[in-house]
Amino acid sequence: MEDYIVENFQSFDPVSFFEINCSDLSQERAESSFEEAIESLCLATTKPYNVVMWCKKVKEDNYAILNTDQTLVYWTHRENKTEKLLKAYTSARNRRIVRESIDLSSKQVNNTLTRVAAMKRKVEEEKRVEKHQLQVNGVCVGTTLKNKAEDLVRNYNSLNCKAKHVVGMSLNSIIDLSDDSSQSQKQYFSEEEWDHIKEHYRTKDRFVKIRKFKCLHPLNKKLKRLDLVATYTLARKLELENLEGPDEIVFKIYAMIVDLYRFHSEFLKFKLNDPTELDYLMKVWGGIFEVLFPDKDKVYCKWGESMSEHNEYKIDCRLVYFYKSKHIDLTNMEAARYMSTKKTNDDHLKLSIESKDILDYLIKNSASLDPKQVHVPMIQLCKNQCDVNKLYLGDDGLYCADNFFSLTLPLDPREFARQSTKWFQKLFSLREYVVKLLHLFTDVDQKTYDMHFSRDKGKEKEQPDYSSWTRGSFYPPINDDSPLYVPNNLYGDYQEKYKKV
Repeated sequence: MEDYIVENFQSFDPVSFFEINCSDLSQERAESSFEEAIESLCLATTKPYNVVMWCKKVKEDNYAILNTDQTLVYWTHRENKTEKLLKAYTSARNRRIVRESIDLSSKQVNNTLTRVAAMKRKVEEEKRVEKHQLQVNGVCVGTTLKNKAEDLVRNYNSLNCKAKHVVGMSLNSIIDLSDDSSQSQKQYFSEEEWDHIKEHYRTKDRFVKIRKFKCLHPLNKKLKRLDLVATYTLARKLELENLEGPDEIVFKIYAMIVDLYRFHSEFLKFKLNDPTELDYLMKVWGGIFEVLFPDKDKVYCKWGESMSEHNEYKIDCRLVYFYKSKHIDLTNMEAARYMSTKKTNDDHLKLSIESKDILDYLIKNSASLDPKQVHVPMIQLCKNQCDVNKLYLGDDGLYCADNFFSLTLPLDPREFARQSTKWFQKLFSLREYVVKLLHLFTDVDQKTYDMHFSRDKGKEKEQPDYSSWTRGSFYPPINDDSPLYVPNNLYGDYQEKYKKV
């Protein structure tokens, strides 16, 4: 009975409730059971906040939600209490009018446009706020985004795809600095305010030194002449000469890309309708990432739709680290056959939530870190396109998603030759960012070891506990019938008191 209330409180219909849960009970016993369930939920500590507040409102109204024309008709039909129904219509002067009213109410019992459906229990909670953040017009950025999202989420199923995306980002405490469209989170601020927000929260990208890739010059020279066979031969020769050396994987990946131009150039150029996501992963990106993250480095690719430790999302590829008998996600990838607006938004939100969960896990389990310096890459793939975004904790209770760089492969081999130095610089920078996340777990083990032997690390400044900066995650419902839960910890643990409704 309590589970039914939790799942249906937003559109509670007393007739449906009685029919499903109390079909064998008298009216008095059924109403008593409902009141007992409400009493129990009012005291529940594990139920969603909105459910508890709704129950308190029902109790405060003395269970008036049960006293409708429809419930009266229902019990009249159930128990043949014709006298009770006639008293409810004492103003009627003849039995014909009474019977017409009964018939009309009967038709309304299962009609979603009745007063019961229109009188959904809207719990107007006190507008909660974030603290210790950048303020715009005296209000924290996170407060603006979350308050707007809480207003919109009440009608989530009626929102368009972009609005659902914006609500999903905001209820995950994420501000998307990369989206300047008119329907993005930018709509809640002026142009000047949005520019100020981006300037305040954006971080400087760090890349590996470009001189590392001077070894590419002889390869680029041949590729610019479109001599693919000679370029491939030289790349393999240099790979063999540098086995177990730092440049081995550079030449190996270069050779793979040349092979892509040799054997799959038409596959990339034409807009085919039938290739699958796996086609592109196998022919274009799978080999590159397998070489970039070999198993021996403790970070490896887990291909195929699988779920992480953090949630039940299925991801196309996960860069994982085997830590304490668990596969811990460090970075995730999503692949697409074609990048429609809906697919782009859905994958971006999915990757953002995944990356937020990864970052939360790191913050709660690492020995020391500066959250603004820890970036979780998130990768979107489509054909020859590879867009890398990043997510980081920008402030207390506010995560930031932003553009990072593009690893898109040009369709023309000569263009790749001209861009290869910077392309490899970005590719290996991605590797460094992922490995940096791995090292955070190494710090955990070192901290545990030092504490076990009571080692004094000197006069190092005590590391702040950033776990209080994290916020709960919002997982969009799979379909319109799925329950929708807003995270309890949307504004932080210190927000415990709300307006009585």
